[in-house]
Formats: sequence, structure tokens, C-alpha cells
Amino acid sequence: MRALEAGVIIDMGIYTSPEQVDYWNETFYLVLAHRFGLCARYAEMDCSALENDDFVEQGQFIGRVGQVLNPGRIGESAPDYVKQLVRDRHSSMLHLEFYACYPREICSYLGGNSFHNVRPDFLLNPEVLLKDANLN
Repeated sequence: MRALEAGVIIDMGIYTSPEQVDYWNETFYLVLAHRFGLCARYAEMDCSALENDDFVEQGQFIGRVGQVLNPGRIGESAPDYVKQLVRDRHSSMLHLEFYACYPREICSYLGGNSFHNVRPDFLLNPEVLLKDANLN
């Protein structure tokens, strides 16, 4: 995957792991602080060679999409949408979030899924931002 805009990496870490949900693989996230205070969190990535405080150019390669779901560990208790993702061979995906400013703690927002009713502070609808992005 490539950065949608230039920015500085302000946070990195583990995003999903089997310790959170038994059928998840370990994936990672990084947060880029962009101009005007906007931040983007790219998540469900395989490892990245970048580090905190690295400057990233628009379009620069920042990492590969990781395989979130472990098909061998998905049992009957898994949600139907997870089972369908595996049947459709969609166990890898990019999770992308945009924030007006990056909140200090977003732990209760488990993997971007609806497992919790708490929505992170400053989370933005990315539709307008993605339409304006030069993705060519």
C-alpha cells in the first residue's frame, strides 16, 4: 500500500492478534500525521520497514496488507460475515481510518469492527477525503 498524502509517522503497533480474537492473525498499524492536523491510520498490515518519526512522501510504499483472518481457526461461533469472508477468500483487507486529530486512546475500538458501541473521538467519514485524493 502507498501513502495517500505526505506525513510523519506518529504511532505504530499491533492492530489485531489471536490474543484479541482467536481467529485473527497478528497485523500492524501505522498512523501518519498529515497537513492541517488530519491523521490517517493504515491498519491490518503485514510488518513495515518504517519507524516512528519517519517522513513519508505521498505515494511512498508504506507496507503490505496483512492476512487478518486465520481460516483454520474460524469455528461455528464466528460471526456469519467472517465465515463469508473466508468462503470468498477475503481474509486480507486494508483498514483505513481518518481522524481530525489523533485521539490518545482508541483501544475500545476493536479492529474497527462493531464489537463495541464506542466510536473513537475525532473519527471522520473518509468519503470526501478519498474522493479528493489523487490515487493515480
